[in-house]
Amino acid sequence: MSEKFNDSLKDVEECLSVLEENLDIMSDKTKTKNESSLTILEQCQSEVLLTVALNTLVWSLLQTQETPIEDHPVVAEIERTLGYIKKSKSLM
Repeated sequence: MSEKFNDSLKDVEECLSVLEENLDIMSDKTKTKNESSLTILEQCQSEVLLTVALNTLVWSLLQTQETPIEDHPVVAEIERTLGYIKKSKSLM
């Protein structure tokens, strides 16, 4: 792999680490505030929505870098989480 690609990959990993840390902080604060006001189904939907958002951001990044994504694990993860959304809608 080229050095430029490796540098870009390291940058992405660093950005994702920062994003994960911030999401963890946000999630912890949100859980304590909203945990009592949300039903279990709503809590699950919130978690799935955050997962879809994060994976969509990764997918977008891959698209901007013109990385082939057909066999990339992020596509399977997006499909899996979208399946959870469909299941949760059937429970409503």
